[in-house]
Amino acid sequence: MDLGLAGKQVLVTGGSRGIGLAAVKIFLEEGASVVIVGQNSDNVSDAVADCSKLHPDNVSGIVADLATAQGRKLVVDLLPRIDVLVNNAGAIPGGGMDAVDDDTWRKAWELKVFG
Repeated sequence: MDLGLAGKQVLVTGGSRGIGLAAVKIFLEEGASVVIVGQNSDNVSDAVADCSKLHPDNVSGIVADLATAQGRKLVVDLLPRIDVLVNNAGAIPGGGMDAVDDDTWRKAWELKVFG
C-alpha cells in the first residue's frame, strides 16, 4: 500500500520494541525515514540494527528520557523537522486506581502526556 510517506521524517517514541517497533517497520516499508526514540540504549541500538538490515539508510535512534525536559530538548534539538509523530512512549502501571500510588500515577502520565 502506498500511503505517500516516501521521504517523510517520522519520529516514533517508544519505538525500540513492541507496538512502537512494529510501527517503525511499517513506516520504513512505506519509504519514510524513521527515528526511534527510547530510554534504554541497548534496546534502541538493537532496534536500529534490526531495522537497518532492510533499510540501512532510513533508520536512526536517539536515547532520551522523554519524561524529562532534558530528554525532550535533546530530541527537539536533533530533529528540527518532523513530518509524522507516533507518540508511543511510556506505559501506564497495571492495577486498579487504589493499587497505584500518586507518585507512580503522575510519573506515568508525565511521560505519556507531556513527553
